[in-house]
Amino acid sequence: MKLFDAVPNDLFSVLASPNRILYADALTVLYDAYRDTLKIPEEKLYSMLRSKLEHQLAEATFEGEDIDEDELRDISGRARFLIRKLCSKGWFEKERGDDFGEYIAVPGYSSRILELFQQITNEEPSRGYSYVFGTYSSLKVIYKVAVDEIGKRMLMTEVVAALIWDKNKFMICQRPANKARGMLWEFVGGKVEPKETKKQALIRECQEELAITISVGEVFMDVVHEYPDLTVHLTLFNAIIANGTPQKLEHNDIRWITVDEIPEYIFCPSDETILSKLSSAEMKK
Repeated sequence: MKLFDAVPNDLFSVLASPNRILYADALTVLYDAYRDTLKIPEEKLYSMLRSKLEHQLAEATFEGEDIDEDELRDISGRARFLIRKLCSKGWFEKERGDDFGEYIAVPGYSSRILELFQQITNEEPSRGYSYVFGTYSSLKVIYKVAVDEIGKRMLMTEVVAALIWDKNKFMICQRPANKARGMLWEFVGGKVEPKETKKQALIRECQEELAITISVGEVFMDVVHEYPDLTVHLTLFNAIIANGTPQKLEHNDIRWITVDEIPEYIFCPSDETILSKLSSAEMKK
């Protein structure tokens, strides 16, 4: 097995971008947070990024990055973007805790690489052969951990979906019977095509599947889910219909439901975390 069969294909892409210094500093912050606890509350990582990288975040241009206008507007948005970017590249994963809070979990391959980065940047004098051998050994361990942990993992597919609201109801769509996960309910959306932004992809998908034009709002949440046939990174955006009436061009059915009606429908497994957030006490207020 080759290295990029074992670790996410774009894992190191952030370190080859124009903002590589900022991303490297963000990974250092991630390492500092990870040393304290195995699962990091997302808000803790967000606060650490804001406080430790305030100047770098203010100076960064993010030219060529898939950053939204709302994220680019201030330090808070830029810190949120760093979290979204590093998560999408595989440096960590998001999990829902029992308290419905978002937590950051660092995979084994990522923790080993972060540890190696710290060893390389340590200011203590190198120790000749022993230092070189130690680094080589660490790289071997990284590779082994990655192979053991995600050797069978397929390339991640970027997917977007729309949480379309009409007052206190939101739209769900039933997949056709002849497709994978047939007759299950989902949020309208689809794959992000090359050279598309996520918002552009979502607008296109809604036009193709429902014959409507939507106004895309902020990200509601994003999740990573592994199906038997693919692994998806799903980004769900809040949205409203700007023009048109929904039509069943590709779906078996379309419904508008309230949060309390969620248990009446069987959804795709990748939506379970999203539905938990929607059903939380905070969302019902």
